[in-house]
Amino acid sequence: MSKVMEKQDSEMTSSEISKRGDTVGPETEQPKGATWTAGCSGCSNRELVENLRAAGFITRQDVYDAMLATDRANYVPTPCANKGKSDTYIWGPYADAPQSIGSKVTISAPHIHAMTLEALAEVITSGGTRVLDVGCGSGILLAYMARMAPASCTIVGLEVVGRLADMSRRNLLADGLFLQGSGGTGPRIEVFQGDGWQGLPGLGPFDAINVG
Repeated sequence: MSKVMEKQDSEMTSSEISKRGDTVGPETEQPKGATWTAGCSGCSNRELVENLRAAGFITRQDVYDAMLATDRANYVPTPCANKGKSDTYIWGPYADAPQSIGSKVTISAPHIHAMTLEALAEVITSGGTRVLDVGCGSGILLAYMARMAPASCTIVGLEVVGRLADMSRRNLLADGLFLQGSGGTGPRIEVFQGDGWQGLPGLGPFDAINVG
């Protein structure tokens, strides 16, 4: 892991955060040909997604379509008001950097989500598969997966913080996605509160598990 990334978000200056893409450790190995700096950030969801594709983090059309259709602002409560343009590249929904969602929890930077979706795409898009996201936070990765998956797929989120599990459910419903039991069509989405160390043995096995 890079020296910059070893620091907690609360200990980092804006300058340090803007440079956190200068070195990428083995835990976040870049796709071949991909480059990342704070320049992947945008002033809109479309600009952010286009920048991620231009940088090589998004190569698949289904990943591009899912991230474009899911407005990150619906899942990131960080406000951008009264900040200069340079600050929007560090804080706010379209910044390519981790963002606080409360309860001392952050969601990953968009380029990490893109890499995750690219890695799991073959499983997500296969019929009848079950995918688990441990630490689903605000629910954004569940939304991306649901927009990539066929109706026969089951997308499950597990979150230890009850307030965040509730946030995931609210955000997904507000975004037009349907949770199990809420009606509608599309892949089945379920969100549970629980400890990731305990897993969800009653709902497995899963074809893919992401630990956020």
